[in-house]
Amino acid sequence: MKSLGYNNLTKVLHLLVVLLMIVQLTLAMNMEPPQPGEVREAWQLMFYSGHRFIGLGILFLIVVHLLHTLRDAGDESAWHVLFPWLRDSGRRQLLKELKMVPSWLKHGPPRQDVGIALPGAIHGAGLLLLLLMGLTGACIFFGMAADGKVSANIDAIMDFHGDILATLLWAFLVGHAGMAFWHEWLGHGAKSRIFFF
Repeated sequence: MKSLGYNNLTKVLHLLVVLLMIVQLTLAMNMEPPQPGEVREAWQLMFYSGHRFIGLGILFLIVVHLLHTLRDAGDESAWHVLFPWLRDSGRRQLLKELKMVPSWLKHGPPRQDVGIALPGAIHGAGLLLLLLMGLTGACIFFGMAADGKVSANIDAIMDFHGDILATLLWAFLVGHAGMAFWHEWLGHGAKSRIFFF
């Protein structure tokens, strides 16, 4: 397996998504979408409006990131690193590594540059989660009237977006950041591989 690497464009995309996600989650915790017949404070609506447009920006960055991984379609392309389960050899490697997780929890994970499948698969799952979050957010963006009226389908998408996907995203972000700090603490140089410093 090829190791999970970050070229300069990937580092820029990662940094932008991290910064925008911090803003996005802060807005999400403090906003209130419009509701028919209900009065919202101006700041709540402003936060909601910001959340909508930043969400579209993050969706754009995720699409660029995925297209960037597709540009190299070689046998060991970034596409295969992020989605190892697409190939038989990647699925076998993932199963092998999943059996090793208890020892990793006991002794620490291996360095990220040794070409293991699980970190890449987790990064790929995060990208897909953000893509789904962005697509459902775009449905809400274009499906909600200015006064907050929505169809039954958009209402169901709002529940899926705000409850299920948001919970999964929080779990992913906490776990992802926690692993990055753990790698850094173990001296694996995670920070310099992910960012420019």
